[in-house]
Amino acid sequence: MNPVDFQRAWRNGVSRSALWDAGDWGRWRDRSSWRIETKDTWRHIDSYTFARIVSDSQRLFANLGIVKGAALEKADYAFGTAWQPRFLGTDRKWGERAGAMLADWHRSCNVLGYPFGWNKGLALASLCMDRDGRSFAYTFRTEGGYPLVQFIPGHRIASRRSGEIKDGKYRGMISTNGVIMTGYGRPVAYEMPATRKDEDRVIGRDRMMQVFDPEWWDGGTGLPAITHAVLDLHDLKDTQDFEKLAIKAASAISLLEYNEAGNAPDPEEEGSPVVTSRAADGGMVHYETMLGGLVRYFRSNSGSKLESFISSRPPETWHRFVEYILRCCFAGLRWPIEIAWDASKIGGATVRLVRNKAVAAVRCRQDLLAPLALRLDAFAVGSFIDAGWLDFDPEWYKWGHTRPAEITVDEGRDAQNFERLYRIGAKNLSDWLGPAGKGLEDHLRERAREAKLKEQIAIEEGVDASVFTAPVNGGAAAEPSGDDKSAKGEEDEDDSGK
Repeated sequence: MNPVDFQRAWRNGVSRSALWDAGDWGRWRDRSSWRIETKDTWRHIDSYTFARIVSDSQRLFANLGIVKGAALEKADYAFGTAWQPRFLGTDRKWGERAGAMLADWHRSCNVLGYPFGWNKGLALASLCMDRDGRSFAYTFRTEGGYPLVQFIPGHRIASRRSGEIKDGKYRGMISTNGVIMTGYGRPVAYEMPATRKDEDRVIGRDRMMQVFDPEWWDGGTGLPAITHAVLDLHDLKDTQDFEKLAIKAASAISLLEYNEAGNAPDPEEEGSPVVTSRAADGGMVHYETMLGGLVRYFRSNSGSKLESFISSRPPETWHRFVEYILRCCFAGLRWPIEIAWDASKIGGATVRLVRNKAVAAVRCRQDLLAPLALRLDAFAVGSFIDAGWLDFDPEWYKWGHTRPAEITVDEGRDAQNFERLYRIGAKNLSDWLGPAGKGLEDHLRERAREAKLKEQIAIEEGVDASVFTAPVNGGAAAEPSGDDKSAKGEEDEDDSGK
């Protein structure tokens, strides 16, 4: 947050956010504020509100394991080790040369160096969407013409003053949280303030790309994925800490002794197990240490007895409350809680429903970052051409990327279903190879080289090439039947949820 907005917010107490509870912790005191003023979304996100929400989100990510795990899992499933370049033009020879150069560039494309390579950069950009709301990819070339990418955290892009720009190159446009945009909401540049105002930088959108997941037409920037649940998760973290304190206090008690007096043995008596110490307020504290715990004394109306202390913390109702809060949080995250936390309670068709939700979330994330990957690779290829390291091709910008394997609960079933669809022409071989991180042409060439090698070795060894074909059930390879009864029975049993 810039100093001007911070001072203004500090003088006025809490800067009110009319839209997000996470930016206005005092809102619960005045329920009449629930009704908001309808206006452009960016006007609700002043720099103080934005900084506060991002700060709370980062704190929760750093300290709440289930939130951190969900964000990391989504990034891992979305990128993995795939996202290799595939040339989509017609000149395959040129595409092979350019693809090899891109593969080498992916290992050194990030200005930070190892371990921030291609896949790690994309995965962190995905993580920043959930944790910080946004990040920025800045492209530039060294003096020798080599292309590099710098991923910039969202907090480094900020506005000196939000609202309409009164002078300069961008006069009449709107500045909000570092994003300069037209009145229609289209970003044209990004502000990067420095310590001194005369050292501020404004970078055009031709050199920098904002990476975020928009939820509003007119927001101008992105917010953390857990913005809707920041207050609930903070409360959950507090109750978790309090329950831990209660459990610690309970675990410090080992035995309960009931006697007629209800008192501990006199510490003045010789051989007394009771220890006397003085408290900070000057009072006397009597306790007896036993096996690392404490003995508590209670008055008994008849006789004496000694019992073990049994604690019921945390109560079962607390567990149900925690699960309710977390499910509300994950509903807005668009990520199944069963994947991030506990999948032991689901089975059958519910497993596939959860899996389909996770696959849909991963695909949405991949579709958001696919333009970034294309832009970075096109920038690198264009730089290679400009430097004279690669010949020009009119389709130099046509690139795609392999995707990692999708989440699955039964690889055998998925393979069988794909084979059925492939035989009726509803699927292509590239549909199967792409998620596995392989290109169709590379796969076919590998198959061809493998077949040649088999024939060559068979001739050299004087055997028939059929020995390299693995038999099925002691005979020739058989095609799977679509009406296989055992598979049908498994599917019916799985659908039943048993």
